[in-house]
Amino acid sequence: MSEIKVLVVDDESRMRKLVKDFLLKKEYTVIEASNGEEAVDLFLQNNDISLIISKLSFFPSYIQTVHSTLSSCISSIKVDALIGAK
Repeated sequence: MSEIKVLVVDDESRMRKLVKDFLLKKEYTVIEASNGEEAVDLFLQNNDISLIISKLSFFPSYIQTVHSTLSSCISSIKVDALIGAK
């Protein structure tokens, strides 16, 4: 596995699986969270996360809380958001 660890955050398990499967094919290490609270807990337990991919509908209150918590822990973390449409 890659040294790059990605935290995928989405409340829909099928979306987490879709993103996870893609990242695993690229040989990234992937951990999953189903909500912001779980994401923060996992991030604090895994200090080697390189990227966070999160569902955009969690924003803005989610991202303000999570991003400020994570940013205070490490300034080099990258946070990306996914948006879906039906």
